[in-house]
Amino acid sequence: MTQPLMLLIAFACNGPANEDSGGEPHTDSEAGLEDSGEVGGDCNDLDSGVYPGATEICDGQQNDCDLDFWDESGMAEWADKGGERVDVSDVWVAGGEAFDVTLDTEGSLFLCEGTYSAHIEITADVDIRGYGAVLSGGNDGVVVTARTAGTSVWLTGLELRDGFGLIEPDMASTGGYTAGGGVYCQGATIQIDGTIFQDNDAIGYGAGLFAEDCVVELNDVTFDGNAVSAGRGGAMTLDGSVTTVQSALFSSSSSRYDGNHVYLYGDGALTIEDAAFDSGDTRTIYTRSSDLNEVVLRDVLVDASAGVVKLYDGTLELDGVESIGGTGPFGCSECTSMVVTDSTFAGCTRSCIEVEEAGSFELSGSTFEDNASTLHSGPVYVYDTPTTITDTVFTTTSGEGSALYLESLEDKATIDSCAFSDNTAEMGAIHVNTGEVEVIDSDFMGNTLDMGTDAGDYTWGEGASFTCTAEGACD
Repeated sequence: MTQPLMLLIAFACNGPANEDSGGEPHTDSEAGLEDSGEVGGDCNDLDSGVYPGATEICDGQQNDCDLDFWDESGMAEWADKGGERVDVSDVWVAGGEAFDVTLDTEGSLFLCEGTYSAHIEITADVDIRGYGAVLSGGNDGVVVTARTAGTSVWLTGLELRDGFGLIEPDMASTGGYTAGGGVYCQGATIQIDGTIFQDNDAIGYGAGLFAEDCVVELNDVTFDGNAVSAGRGGAMTLDGSVTTVQSALFSSSSSRYDGNHVYLYGDGALTIEDAAFDSGDTRTIYTRSSDLNEVVLRDVLVDASAGVVKLYDGTLELDGVESIGGTGPFGCSECTSMVVTDSTFAGCTRSCIEVEEAGSFELSGSTFEDNASTLHSGPVYVYDTPTTITDTVFTTTSGEGSALYLESLEDKATIDSCAFSDNTAEMGAIHVNTGEVEVIDSDFMGNTLDMGTDAGDYTWGEGASFTCTAEGACD
């Protein structure tokens, strides 16, 4: 339904090409003016809503071509699904007192520069567009609520701030705690573009955004300073929702438990692309045990100081991830699969990646550099998981473990076309506790053991073995 609604809005704002509202086609030549962009001229001949004498509307541009004066502050307009605009500035008062409002008719709300204190309940297909507009919950309610099943909501160009989560005692997922300070979604489809979630709070879950059984699309968004005091998901909690995030910044989120920025609950899927996460006091992304989720992180920069992802069940895919630091890893426990490609990991102080009893683990085209290992661990730690590692570099690993630590393997692990160099970890470049490892066409250079021997390539426990194929494959 997005495209038809957007077309209606565009038609309402602009009308047919080069035709001014309510009259005959308008051209510069008919007005005796040159299209120079100067005062008195038609300053945008491509937009029929822009010409000398046009009525100013809330659209983020100057309509009347008067370059000496332009101020849309405080303008608010409502357009029905037919595109006809009505001035609603007397209801939506910038700087006014907070009020509760229900948008129950299909249409569009346009808000120009100003702070509007409101708790908005949306029960129809509604598009809210902001041009320097701030929507504030006043710290006593959710800013935007959309919980009518089957409806579609669009939020564009807004700052959603100072919301406080909604109490839903009958929902198993919130357990009676408040959820969703900035946006609360239940059963709807919601698209949010060019929007900032700022300083929203909740007791339980999803201070910035809470979504249960929703389809969520976020583009060019910022989550900053959103806080959960007693639960998880400072920026977002996604309960059984399918969520796509494109171009995002997650900053200064906080939660009491793991899921500092994002908490996944219930069956669902999350794809985040072109994003950056700062660190917090708890793990960045967390999923509830036994719930099936699909998580994809693509071209993501992570400050991993407090750990990143812990996934139970489901699938975890990392592609083009850059991870810096971290006491906790990208973790996959009893999940279906974990796939890592073209990623870099540096400054880990325990494990960068930790895979336990998963269906499979594939690692390729990645680099692990300047990481520290702890006893019986390493930058990559794998426990009882079928493993294939190709075209990957492990270098300058220190500490009590090894660069690659493999434990209790029931299936043969394959290491193909990899490079291990200058690793000084006490258990070697590779350690296998129990199981078989096949090493194919891989290079080992300058690896030494802190224990005082120069045999720094492999160490292994009882019941473990290495097989090297091709002459010189393990030199």
